[in-house]
Amino acid sequence: MKKFVVILVAVMMTFSMISFANAASFNKPEKFVVNVQTKLNVRSGPGMKYDVFAKLRNGTVIDVAGYDNGWAIVLHDFGYGYAETIGFVDPDYLTKYNGNSSSNSGASNSGNVSTAGTTKYTVKSSMSGWLNVRKSANTSSARLGRLYAGDTVYVASYSDNWSKIVYNGRYAYVMSKYISKPGSNISSLPAEGELFVVNVTPGTKLNVRTGMSKEKPMLDRLENGAYVKVIATYGEWSKVYYRSNRTGYVMNQFITPVK
Repeated sequence: MKKFVVILVAVMMTFSMISFANAASFNKPEKFVVNVQTKLNVRSGPGMKYDVFAKLRNGTVIDVAGYDNGWAIVLHDFGYGYAETIGFVDPDYLTKYNGNSSSNSGASNSGNVSTAGTTKYTVKSSMSGWLNVRKSANTSSARLGRLYAGDTVYVASYSDNWSKIVYNGRYAYVMSKYISKPGSNISSLPAEGELFVVNVTPGTKLNVRTGMSKEKPMLDRLENGAYVKVIATYGEWSKVYYRSNRTGYVMNQFITPVK
């Protein structure tokens, strides 16, 4: 009986968190590292009154999608079989990830498969939340990572349902309906404005800001090769349409007119 109650509580808690995740609108997460002497409590809500359902070891790399009531919203696989499970942790015990971690998370995710011969796609701008990268071409397969609107995808083979991609040097799969070839967003941009293409160093992105200053908050980041339409130019800045009809400001030196 006791075992049944424990399982029931775990199931109810998991479904509660999944419902919250489906309802929430997440920003693209930033990676942090757990920095504690013992273990960091992960709670089911943003406060000490919520239950602790998991503990994270020092050095564990996690994704933080935002903050609620001063608590960090964490996306992590806590071992319940749901890669998208969310939790809440005290941000005072997190530090920005610098590419290294003492966490023993198992085998390396990197491989040696080249992107040569692949076709470059992007995750559709209409994508809300994240696109799961799977080990095999089915939704029950293990999740290898996440992709977000505007991210580049290197497609080895494309089909109507699933596409085989190169991800971190290994073959993986994503659902085809959420990706498109670069440039296919041109038709979704408003008729107004002159067409430009983002021209930045491959591997970097162009910051879209709320105003004409590097100090202004960032709205988005655009991949090299993405298209924008310039509404107006002010010195070294331009106001542009991007991702359908969104507007923001970018530096002119990083966009080139399309002839």
